[in-house]
Amino acid sequence: MSQFTKQLNWAVVIPTYKRQAILLRCVRFAAQQTLPPKEIIVVDASPDWEMTCNKIQHELAAQYPAINWQYLPAKRASSAAQRNQGLEQATADIVFLIDDDSFMYPDCAEEVIRIYAQDTAHQVAGIMPKLEALPPNNQSDSKFEDTEKVHKKSFYQ
Repeated sequence: MSQFTKQLNWAVVIPTYKRQAILLRCVRFAAQQTLPPKEIIVVDASPDWEMTCNKIQHELAAQYPAINWQYLPAKRASSAAQRNQGLEQATADIVFLIDDDSFMYPDCAEEVIRIYAQDTAHQVAGIMPKLEALPPNNQSDSKFEDTEKVHKKSFYQ
């Protein structure tokens, strides 16, 4: 990893609505990156958002104290509005916008940041993920069982 890559930091913004179990898994993958995030920002439109917030604070945030955790109630229940609300709070150099059912491979952020670090002409405006049929821990998940298995590790193209 280059010195410039170490200087860049990143955050993730995750909109959610009534999906506590899958959200916990998503957030865990984000927190466990080989290049840890500066911030994890969840914007929750669920009526019981405080319960999920408490669960994340106790089960995950305590394990990763170097991460700035923000768990916000949504001002408006709309994934686009929730992403924008999260973006308003983000202070990192690079911001990942993912859904609550997106699972990041352990080196995803490191690889994406490496692309930005190599872009000395500042031509890269964004990076799209390569959609995978297997979750990053390669464990079967009923959501993935009916889809074609993709064995390429890369999260991005």
